[in-house]
Amino acid sequence: MQLYGFTLFVLFASGLVFKTAQRDPMCPKMCHCISRLNQVSGVHEDVTDCSSALLSALPQGVPNTTEILILKDNRLSDVDGVFSLELSRLVTLDVSYNKLNRLSKIYPSDEVPRALFELTYLKIDWNTIDYLGESLFRGLDSLKELSISHNIIERIHPKAFIGLFNLTRLNLSGNRLNGIVASWFVDLSELLVLNMAGNTIDSLQAGVFSSLIKLQVLDLSNCGLRRIMPDAFSGLEVLQKLYIQHNKLHNVPTLTLQVFADLRLMDISSNRITQLGPQSFYSINVSNLILNDMEGLTMIDTFAFQNLPRLSTLEIEGNRNLEYIDSNGVLKVPNLQRLKLSGNNIQSIPSKLLGLLPDNVSLDIQRNPLSCDCNIGWLENARRTGRVVINGFENLECVRNDSRWLVSAVIGNTNQDGCSPIITPRLPSTVKQLVTKPVVMRCLGAGNPEPDIRWRLPSGSLCKSGSVCVSVNVDQHGTLNIPRLAPSLQGVYTCLAVNKNGNIRAPINVTAEKFKTHALILEIGSDFLKYTWTDLDWVNHFEMQYKYEVLLIQYINRGHDWRILRKFDIKPYMKYSTFNGLKSQQSYGVCVPNTTEILILKDNRLSDVDGVFSLELSRLVTLDVSYNKLNRLSKIYPSDEVPRALFELTYLKIDWNTIDYLGESLFRGLDSLKELSISHNIIERIHPKAFIGLFNLTRLNLSGNRLNGIVASWFVDLSELLVLNMAGNTIDSLQAGVFSSLIKLQVLDLSNCGLRRIMPDAFSGLEVLQKLYIQHNKLHNVPTLTLQVFADLRLMDISSNRITQLGPQSFYSINVSNLILNDMEGLTMIDTFAFQNLPRLSTLEIEGNRNLEYIDSNAVLKVPNLQRLKLSGNNIQSIPSKLLGLLPDNVSLDIQRNPLSCDCNIGWLENARRTGRVVINGFENLECVRNDSRWLVSAVIGNTNQDGCSPIITPRLPSTVKQLVTKPVVMRCLGAGNPEPDIRWRLPSGSLCKSGSVCVSVNVDQHGTLNIPRLAPSLQGVYTCLAVNKNGNIRAPINVTAEKFKTHALILEIGSDFLKYTWTDLDWVNHFEMQYKYEVLLIQYINRGHDWRILRKFDIKPYMKYSTFNGLKSQQSYGVCITIDGEHDKALMNCKNVTTLDKVLDDHYRMVRNYVLGIGLTVLFVGAAATTVCLVLINRYNRRHERTMSFLCGTGRQSRLCSVETDSPSETFPISYENRGASSEPVFNEDDLEEIRESISLARSGSTESRQAFSGNIDE
Repeated sequence: MQLYGFTLFVLFASGLVFKTAQRDPMCPKMCHCISRLNQVSGVHEDVTDCSSALLSALPQGVPNTTEILILKDNRLSDVDGVFSLELSRLVTLDVSYNKLNRLSKIYPSDEVPRALFELTYLKIDWNTIDYLGESLFRGLDSLKELSISHNIIERIHPKAFIGLFNLTRLNLSGNRLNGIVASWFVDLSELLVLNMAGNTIDSLQAGVFSSLIKLQVLDLSNCGLRRIMPDAFSGLEVLQKLYIQHNKLHNVPTLTLQVFADLRLMDISSNRITQLGPQSFYSINVSNLILNDMEGLTMIDTFAFQNLPRLSTLEIEGNRNLEYIDSNGVLKVPNLQRLKLSGNNIQSIPSKLLGLLPDNVSLDIQRNPLSCDCNIGWLENARRTGRVVINGFENLECVRNDSRWLVSAVIGNTNQDGCSPIITPRLPSTVKQLVTKPVVMRCLGAGNPEPDIRWRLPSGSLCKSGSVCVSVNVDQHGTLNIPRLAPSLQGVYTCLAVNKNGNIRAPINVTAEKFKTHALILEIGSDFLKYTWTDLDWVNHFEMQYKYEVLLIQYINRGHDWRILRKFDIKPYMKYSTFNGLKSQQSYGVCVPNTTEILILKDNRLSDVDGVFSLELSRLVTLDVSYNKLNRLSKIYPSDEVPRALFELTYLKIDWNTIDYLGESLFRGLDSLKELSISHNIIERIHPKAFIGLFNLTRLNLSGNRLNGIVASWFVDLSELLVLNMAGNTIDSLQAGVFSSLIKLQVLDLSNCGLRRIMPDAFSGLEVLQKLYIQHNKLHNVPTLTLQVFADLRLMDISSNRITQLGPQSFYSINVSNLILNDMEGLTMIDTFAFQNLPRLSTLEIEGNRNLEYIDSNAVLKVPNLQRLKLSGNNIQSIPSKLLGLLPDNVSLDIQRNPLSCDCNIGWLENARRTGRVVINGFENLECVRNDSRWLVSAVIGNTNQDGCSPIITPRLPSTVKQLVTKPVVMRCLGAGNPEPDIRWRLPSGSLCKSGSVCVSVNVDQHGTLNIPRLAPSLQGVYTCLAVNKNGNIRAPINVTAEKFKTHALILEIGSDFLKYTWTDLDWVNHFEMQYKYEVLLIQYINRGHDWRILRKFDIKPYMKYSTFNGLKSQQSYGVCITIDGEHDKALMNCKNVTTLDKVLDDHYRMVRNYVLGIGLTVLFVGAAATTVCLVLINRYNRRHERTMSFLCGTGRQSRLCSVETDSPSETFPISYENRGASSEPVFNEDDLEEIRESISLARSGSTESRQAFSGNIDE
């Protein structure tokens, strides 16, 4: 044992020596290796980042100390290589954005790799995984967070997550799972967060989460959920957050939600709930409840929210069709603190509603069309008494005669004794229902006093609440019920709401319709009829709207009468049926035969379409195979001969499959094809001749794929193409001439593609284009010259890009009619001549740019046909009067939702409106800001000083500007006011620099822009912009700081004649482009270090990791300096000073290193040999010992030699080297030993007698 332990020690020590000697400290090519501080744990982590390196295999030489390995955005198809590495410290692995496919095993061998021992975080997002196999994550005992989101997973083995006992977070969002299986979570008892959002889960079955007893957050949003079964959430008693928004729920699963003990947040927004009926939310332990943005929600009925003891915040906002809340809608909510009802369509909130709520409840009711009558009179009383805190009461508005008024201004004029009623929610003008079906119409009124509800029938008679009339009845709540609709009951039913102050009516035209379903005859014989049916009304794929029945009728009495012969119920799974046993030459009730022209195969599991084209479908016009499992398409049909089914095919849809490649001549033979849609697949490559032969194609949809570029050869044969949709791909840039073949293209959609650059002539050939969509991209500049190719562009949308400023001639000489620039976060200003010489422009829409503060007075110039200028929803404080003076007469202006200043800057609005120069839309509701309060412009415009007002600085300037030393600094300051203010700058020295002047080291141009050509530390300080006119001044200070760049050199190895170095902290624009031009200088110190000179220069390229300076002198002082953009000032460079080694010492060092390496190898081999000898000797001893014991203690031989009695009679020990003599008492006495000697000597003698004696019992 001592020899064995020593051998292991020698092996371990020699392994350390060998490993230390061989380890390469450099990173793999195309990777970045850094050590960074974990802000949470406070320890440094070794990170190897190989992202976006186009790797198809694992890079060689990953450091063994790697704790975080990032391999995202590559082309890896498996992760076997990762786990074959000796990464014993690996904690985090990220392989997102690769090409991983089906995962049956995460590592190939049966033995768990060392790289998995400490793995805690695993990300496999955005791949093409469609299946997770059994025991996939076996051995990942330390795993805490697992994310496999945004793949195409359709199936998960029931035991896929077996063994993940420590998992706390699981993310399966954005896949194609159509259900949740309880067995997935059997071992996940520690799970805290589960994200299943974005799958296609139709329903939740009972008990699916019963194993997740510690789950705190569950996200089931955007899953298409229609049903949540009772007990679906059993086991989730400690759940704290539940997200089920953006689904298709029609009802609140009340009983299912009562399982939670203390639910802090539940979001059920954006579902298909149309009405919250009694006890929709009853006895649920929830603190924050959100029900926003439900298009269909129209009313909240009595007792909708009842007995909710923990509810503190109830948020019901943005439901634009919600018009009615019952006075008893919220009941028994003792801890309610805030009720949010903003952004709905509520005209009246009953005063009784708040009387049932706790005191000091906070109420939000902004952005509702409240009526300016007695229905809001109680608001002021409730606010003054402290019963209710109405947020934003001073800005609360109501509606009277289609005009908006501040509630605080009109509330005193309302009649507190009563007002005429209103009907809410609004009733539909028309109701259509099938004959024999019931019709229910509910009419609700609000007013003071509460109105009575009556119904006037088509006959003219009046039916009051709680009464039964001919064929109809009205209950006590005013709901009219027609139990069975007949043609005789059609007509106009009018609801009347009546009180002492007036009445209001709402007519509804009720129409009885016959259903449209009809039969099609497939085959007729002498004694049978084969038929099918069309136009069934479906609830979903498995349930029909009605119970459909097929009747076979026979005409009698020469066709004047008929009788039913047979009945047949249509089931959802049936496609056709047959009536047999008929009589020949008889007249039956049948329709005219037809043939298939439209074939819909979507939402199945088809992997190819060969079988479709083998059918004799000679009249096939439309084929839809969306939502299937079609993969790589090299051929759309197998044979060389074109199938008959393709002769007339005009419309082909292959959306939402898993196609990744389109092969050569894929659509050959589809000469009649006009519309082709292959959207929302995972297409990464298209053969240059994929669309060859599609001469008649007019529409092509390739949106939602993974194409990273557009190739001109795709479109060579598509000269008839009218509409091209490429939205949602990953196209970084558009090259010149890519669309040159599309001479008839009218609509081009490139939205949401990540576009950064559009090259000149990218749109050449598109002269007749009418609509261009390039919104939701990453453009920083307007491609002006590229856009001038169009002859008559009717619409261009360039919204949601990264444009920060529209400079002079951003849009110049472009033939566009409607131009849209909305929702750009970075857009702050529109400069002079931004829109110039646009002869066809009729509508200019610049809305929702919340940081846009400044528009120059000459921004829009030479636009003779402009009819509408839309500037709503920006952050504009002042619009210059000169701006509209340059526009055509009667131009329509939208400037709502801007923080306009209530001063003389808006005075010109009234004059322009009265003279007819401008039509200001919504002027009566236009608001401005004064002292942080909002006022109606029409109310304050007469009080503004028309002679002038003090200036404002717009857009707002940053408080701090940081720039590298030697770099220029440009700060533009713009002012607005009446008269127009002068711009001046106060420098850090205290001196004043006016517009158009040059001061010390800085200058200010005539527009007020301050320019520091070369920033130095001496020029740091506070620069203050001053806007001055006769009515006042305003200032904006900016603190300018000069920074030294952070990039510096690291010395990797020093010799007598070389230096090996690398660099850190480069500033990158993206993975392939650096912010500056970096240069490495080798300098030599001379004159005892008082001076220096440049010996060599070296430019750093993006793909480089390190470099070497060779041919140096030994024992010399050098400096390795890094500078940017050719700056050679020593004070502005980052230098690392080194001294080369003495050549003799360097040779000695290399010799010693070789000796150490040799000794290490020798120790390794000696240790291995010694271990082998020890193992052989031990093995030989054990084998000899086993043979001896087998000989002495075989079957039938009992002796004390084979066992030893102990203190416990049941314990026996075999004789071995280790236990012999271990007892304190002698195991054998002298008689025993003598008997053993005799037995052995007899056995050796070989006589028959001895063998017989030995075969007996030794004790006998």
